[in-house]
Amino acid sequence: DLFIFIRGDLESTRVIMDSLEEFKLTSGLVPSIPNSTAYFCNVINHVKLSILKYLGVLLISSRLFNKDCKVLVEKAKNKIMDWKNKSLSFAGRFHLCKSVISSMHVYWASVLMIPKGIIYDIHHLIRGFLWCNGEYKRRKAKVAWEHICKNWQCVSTSLWYDNCCSSSPLIRFLSHKDITNEGFHIQTKVADLVLNGNWIWPQSWTIKASNLGQIVVPNIVDSRADEMQ
Repeated sequence: DLFIFIRGDLESTRVIMDSLEEFKLTSGLVPSIPNSTAYFCNVINHVKLSILKYLGVLLISSRLFNKDCKVLVEKAKNKIMDWKNKSLSFAGRFHLCKSVISSMHVYWASVLMIPKGIIYDIHHLIRGFLWCNGEYKRRKAKVAWEHICKNWQCVSTSLWYDNCCSSSPLIRFLSHKDITNEGFHIQTKVADLVLNGNWIWPQSWTIKASNLGQIVVPNIVDSRADEMQ
């Protein structure tokens, strides 16, 4: 992770953003806005609003409507269009949906209330890509969407910090950089790495931490809360 500390004013924000733009042009590496967070301390409100506006966060006095957030749906659609022509397995599509598309609106949602219609549109795109590798077609889905969503969120146990197995905590073996490089984050739960009763460890992790291959797969039951064993 990279922490950048600056003065709480708009000019300092411009300096940082200009520097990041120069870094992007020089290295070809692009900072990920959806995976970035801004923290404020003792910054007066009108300056904070000016900084957020400069960073591209929508600022309006009324509640957001679907038309205000359509750009999020377009971004998700563009991502899927880039992926649909590649030979991806179901597990590959599942991973991309969970780690990329599902988190695209997080940056906006951290400061704004996203309309339900936008979330529905994004879920519709995910459904189509997951089951049909493109536009969603009726009778193609093998599992109801509400159960898919439960499978992603049902376990509250942290994969990295909680005592979820004999090798815990797993953060001892993998750095934050190892985790984010594979599209996951520090809030990843145990259920996020289990698919159809099997672990879906990225290969780079199993090479670095051979213990991962020896961990018993937990039995995830959607209708029950986590239990200590």
